[in-house]
This record gives sequence, C-alpha cells and structure tokens, in this order.
Amino acid sequence: MGTGRVWYVMGTSVILTLPNGENKQYNVKSDYKFTVNGSPATVFDLKPGMVVAAEKIVEEPTVEFATNARVVGQTPGSQYTAPASAAPAGALTPAKAPAAPPAKLPKTGSPVPLASLLGLLFVGGSFVIRKFRRQ
Repeated sequence: MGTGRVWYVMGTSVILTLPNGENKQYNVKSDYKFTVNGSPATVFDLKPGMVVAAEKIVEEPTVEFATNARVVGQTPGSQYTAPASAAPAGALTPAKAPAAPPAKLPKTGSPVPLASLLGLLFVGGSFVIRKFRRQ
C-alpha cells in the first residue's frame, strides 16, 4: 500500500491521500496493521490527518504432494479380471459386475399432463369457433 495521509476513515474503509496528491480508497481487514509515527495501529485507531505507513504482505499458497499415497480400489463397472497365477499375494480381487437393470421399469408418469393439454386445446378451439361464429 505505501504511505499516505488519512483523508477519511469509516469502519474498515480508509481513503488515503498519497504523496502524489491522489486520493485512493482501501477496504482493509480489521486485523491489518498500520504504522503511525513508528508505532503499530489498527484501522480503528486511524484519524483524519494522520500520516500512516502500510505494507501489503502477500503470501503465496504452497502446494505439497504426497509421494507415499496408495490408491486402492476399482472404478465402477470395471470388467478387469486378472489371471489367478498373475495376481501377487495380497492383491485385490476385482469387483463384481453391476446388476442388470430390471426387465420392467416402474411406472412414474400419470395421465394428468395429457388431460391438461387436452383442456388447453379445447379452450383454444372454443375461442376460434367463437371468433368465426361472430363474423
């Protein structure tokens, strides 16, 4: 962030007048530390006219890889079968094949949508017939 003079402060929003004369607004976290006259201060300690110094500390995320991880298992529906002589001691046996779907699927629909569609068609037809009768 740099240095500047506090022009306005409200809650965690601070407007600083930078050394080049530009006003810039910052929304800072409540635990952000400023330096005022060599002593630390929070955003709630700031008052208009104070000269503050602030430093933005950026921490890069770290990524760690585990090299000793073992994945055990098999994907669903896998059809791999290893020969009995080729399987090492303690190896996993392949998963059973998934069960076949039932011969008859359950009834999930109803005739209500068809009845409402027919009702809509009849109402539309009555409007068409009424229009032609009045002519």
